[in-house]
Amino acid sequence: MAKIVKELSAHCPNKVGTFAKACGAIKEANVNIEAACAWGEKQDAVFHIVTANNTRAKEALEKAGFQVEENEVVMADLAFRVGSLAEASQRLAGAGIDVNYCYCSTGETASTAHGIFNTKDNKKAAGLV
Repeated sequence: MAKIVKELSAHCPNKVGTFAKACGAIKEANVNIEAACAWGEKQDAVFHIVTANNTRAKEALEKAGFQVEENEVVMADLAFRVGSLAEASQRLAGAGIDVNYCYCSTGETASTAHGIFNTKDNKKAAGLV
Protein backbone atom coordinates (compact mmCIF):
# COMPACT_ATOMS: atom_id res chain seq x y z
CA MET A 1 0.00 0.00 0.00
CA ALA A 2 1.29 3.46 -0.87
CA LYS A 3 0.04 6.95 -0.19
CA ILE A 4 1.14 10.48 -0.92
CA VAL A 5 2.40 12.25 2.21
CA LYS A 6 4.35 15.40 2.96
CA GLU A 7 7.95 15.41 4.06
CA LEU A 8 9.80 18.27 5.71
CA SER A 9 13.01 19.36 4.00
CA ALA A 10 15.72 21.79 4.99
CA HIS A 11 18.97 23.00 3.47
CA CYS A 12 21.37 24.29 6.09
CA PRO A 13 25.06 24.69 6.89
CA ASN A 14 26.98 21.42 7.20
CA LYS A 15 28.17 21.61 10.80
CA VAL A 16 28.60 19.06 13.54
CA GLY A 17 25.35 18.69 15.47
CA THR A 18 23.00 20.24 12.90
CA PHE A 19 20.99 17.07 12.32
CA ALA A 20 21.00 16.33 16.06
CA LYS A 21 19.57 19.81 16.65
CA ALA A 22 16.80 19.16 14.11
CA CYS A 23 15.92 15.74 15.54
CA GLY A 24 16.06 17.14 19.07
CA ALA A 25 13.63 19.92 18.19
CA ILE A 26 11.19 17.37 16.78
CA LYS A 27 11.63 15.21 19.89
CA GLU A 28 10.88 18.18 22.16
CA ALA A 29 7.68 18.77 20.16
CA ASN A 30 6.76 15.15 21.00
CA VAL A 31 6.49 14.16 17.34
CA ASN A 32 7.51 10.76 15.99
CA ILE A 33 9.91 10.64 13.04
CA GLU A 34 8.68 7.96 10.64
CA ALA A 35 11.55 8.19 8.13
CA ALA A 36 14.61 10.38 7.72
CA CYS A 37 17.43 11.00 5.30
CA ALA A 38 20.31 13.45 5.74
CA TRP A 39 23.62 14.17 4.06
CA GLY A 40 26.26 16.83 3.80
CA GLU A 41 28.26 18.01 0.83
CA LYS A 42 31.11 20.39 1.61
CA GLN A 43 29.51 23.46 3.22
CA ASP A 44 25.86 22.45 2.76
CA ALA A 45 23.63 19.85 4.38
CA VAL A 46 20.17 18.59 3.46
CA PHE A 47 17.64 16.58 5.39
CA HIS A 48 14.25 15.09 4.53
CA ILE A 49 11.99 13.89 7.34
CA VAL A 50 8.53 12.29 7.32
CA THR A 51 6.81 12.79 10.68
CA ALA A 52 3.59 11.81 12.39
CA ASN A 53 2.67 15.51 12.74
CA ASN A 54 4.28 17.87 10.26
CA THR A 55 2.56 20.97 11.66
CA ARG A 56 4.13 20.60 15.10
CA ALA A 57 7.44 19.35 13.68
CA LYS A 58 7.71 22.27 11.25
CA GLU A 59 6.95 24.78 14.00
CA ALA A 60 9.63 23.21 16.20
CA LEU A 61 12.21 23.21 13.40
CA GLU A 62 11.49 26.84 12.51
CA LYS A 63 11.73 27.83 16.17
CA ALA A 64 15.15 26.10 16.20
CA GLY A 65 16.24 28.28 13.27
CA PHE A 66 15.69 26.02 10.27
CA GLN A 67 14.02 27.15 7.06
CA VAL A 68 11.67 24.27 6.26
CA GLU A 69 9.78 23.31 3.11
CA GLU A 70 7.06 20.69 2.68
CA ASN A 71 7.25 18.42 -0.35
CA GLU A 72 4.98 15.65 -1.57
CA VAL A 73 6.46 12.18 -1.54
CA VAL A 74 5.12 8.65 -1.87
CA MET A 75 5.32 6.49 1.26
CA ALA A 76 5.03 2.83 0.35
CA ASP A 77 4.72 -0.05 2.77
CA LEU A 78 7.24 -2.58 1.51
CA ALA A 79 7.80 -6.13 2.69
CA PHE A 80 10.90 -6.33 4.86
CA ARG A 81 12.65 -8.92 2.73
CA VAL A 82 15.36 -9.22 0.13
CA GLY A 83 14.35 -7.62 -3.17
CA SER A 84 11.28 -5.61 -2.19
CA LEU A 85 12.92 -2.23 -2.92
CA ALA A 86 14.27 -3.58 -6.22
CA GLU A 87 10.78 -4.74 -7.19
CA ALA A 88 9.20 -1.37 -6.32
CA SER A 89 11.84 0.60 -8.21
CA GLN A 90 11.53 -1.74 -11.21
CA ARG A 91 7.76 -1.13 -11.31
CA LEU A 92 8.41 2.62 -11.37
CA ALA A 93 11.06 2.29 -14.09
CA GLY A 94 8.78 0.05 -16.13
CA ALA A 95 6.09 2.75 -16.02
CA GLY A 96 8.61 5.38 -17.13
CA ILE A 97 8.61 7.18 -13.78
CA ASP A 98 11.86 8.93 -12.90
CA VAL A 99 12.83 8.70 -9.22
CA ASN A 100 14.41 11.93 -7.96
CA TYR A 101 15.40 10.34 -4.65
CA CYS A 102 14.42 7.54 -2.31
CA TYR A 103 15.07 6.60 1.31
CA CYS A 104 13.73 3.92 3.62
CA SER A 105 12.88 3.31 7.25
CA THR A 106 11.50 0.51 9.33
CA GLY A 107 7.75 0.05 9.07
CA GLU A 108 4.88 -0.41 11.47
CA THR A 109 5.82 -4.05 12.11
CA ALA A 110 8.99 -6.12 11.96
CA SER A 111 7.89 -7.46 8.57
CA THR A 112 7.44 -4.08 6.84
CA ALA A 113 9.53 -1.11 5.78
CA HIS A 114 8.62 2.37 4.57
CA GLY A 115 9.97 3.31 1.16
CA ILE A 116 9.88 7.06 0.61
CA PHE A 117 9.99 8.08 -3.06
CA ASN A 118 10.10 11.53 -4.63
CA THR A 119 9.32 11.08 -8.32
CA LYS A 120 8.40 13.04 -11.41
CA ASP A 121 4.81 11.67 -11.04
CA ASN A 122 3.98 10.89 -7.41
CA LYS A 123 0.30 10.22 -8.08
CA LYS A 124 1.08 7.54 -10.66
CA ALA A 125 3.91 6.17 -8.52
CA ALA A 126 1.60 5.75 -5.52
CA GLY A 127 -0.50 3.35 -7.57
CA LEU A 128 2.49 1.21 -8.49
CA VAL A 129 4.62 0.71 -5.38
